[in-house]
Amino acid sequence: MDVNLEGKKVLFIGPAFYDYHTLIKKKIQDLGANVTFHPEMRGAFFIAILNTVWPYLIVLNQKIYYYYLWLLIKDKDYTHFLLIRGYKFPNFFIKKIKAKNPNIECIMYQWDSNKNDPYYHLIDYFDKVYTFDYKDYKEQEKLRFLQLFYTEDIDKINKKDDAPVKYTFFCLSAFTLSRYQAILSFTDFCDKNNFKLKSYCYIPYKTYIKYKYLKRIPLDKNLLSFKSLPRNQYLEFLENSAIVVDFNHANQTGLSMRVIETYGARKKIFTTNLSILDNPIFSPSWVQTLDLERIEMPIYAGDINLEDMEDLSFDTWVKVLFS
Repeated sequence: MDVNLEGKKVLFIGPAFYDYHTLIKKKIQDLGANVTFHPEMRGAFFIAILNTVWPYLIVLNQKIYYYYLWLLIKDKDYTHFLLIRGYKFPNFFIKKIKAKNPNIECIMYQWDSNKNDPYYHLIDYFDKVYTFDYKDYKEQEKLRFLQLFYTEDIDKINKKDDAPVKYTFFCLSAFTLSRYQAILSFTDFCDKNNFKLKSYCYIPYKTYIKYKYLKRIPLDKNLLSFKSLPRNQYLEFLENSAIVVDFNHANQTGLSMRVIETYGARKKIFTTNLSILDNPIFSPSWVQTLDLERIEMPIYAGDINLEDMEDLSFDTWVKVLFS
């Protein structure tokens, strides 16, 4: 797929999530565009406090932030506007963008579900709207379905021959109470069956304090980490594992970045996300679903057929957005 953005000016707003926003910006620049990036919100810690104490003020906070953004860009011209997620995004912002740039192409990509962060009311303001959530896609006829992507460093794992298998299972997750309870159950399953598990669950220290001392919920510190896992270590664990375990978010049917990266690395996945059974890339050769009430060793239907696998590479993902 050839996409040429030579001479185009792209306004990109999205989550400052690990380094994905930097990678996306660079990939668009590689297509020839000049790209201006702004995060979808400022002060994540402050937003977290509002969400806990005064959640009704978040919308007002975001309106103020986007008015500030408008003042920064109101004298600039753009040919494209790319919005990824757009947490509590106010529609006045895109109205002003389109009034200032009548021929601008507006693209939205959602890597959250409408149930988690409602966005259906924004669809008609955009020329193209993509979602990773298959349920949302089926509900809304104006949505286009586009899976998440895996980056080049993931693809390198697939191309390596005879990588050693040190771990039967590898589980990487961000803390929620339900995920923590799932980790407890799965760790117990592995211990009883002598399966080697590499588990890494990131929890911010303030969240640990809240659950441990304010909510009086006992948390095993040995199962948690206060530092996010460095990318190079994540790649090493992924490469040296046979099966990746995924505990999905209860309100999401889309396949997480972790699942897509497992797919790109041509590893097998064991997931609580039952909606994967309806996903176009489902195959029993690489996916088995996990019942936490009755955990059993997954049995896969033969080897992964590489010829049947879709191209979910980062390069293709960006080109689809701007095609």
